[in-house]
Amino acid sequence: MHSLADGKVSDLPLEDWCKLVEGRASPKSQNFGRELERIVRVEESAPNCANVTLTCAVPGRFFTDHLSLLKADGRWQIVNKVFHSRPLE
Repeated sequence: MHSLADGKVSDLPLEDWCKLVEGRASPKSQNFGRELERIVRVEESAPNCANVTLTCAVPGRFFTDHLSLLKADGRWQIVNKVFHSRPLE
């Protein structure tokens, strides 16, 4: 997973991200709505390759995610994520 932090590219391994979020309360448990969730764009560049842009929010942050997906054994899988976040206003 990749993002910018203080103007520099940040690389966060999946295991570290899972540890970071596993203890967080879910937005639903905090009565946080899903109004800001949107699939902005889906681009299937080949029968087994796609890119998806989406937006979502959690209490305090708004995210734009850019996901790369590959289709293997009939199943789409996210293989990379680049994101931008900002304080939720």
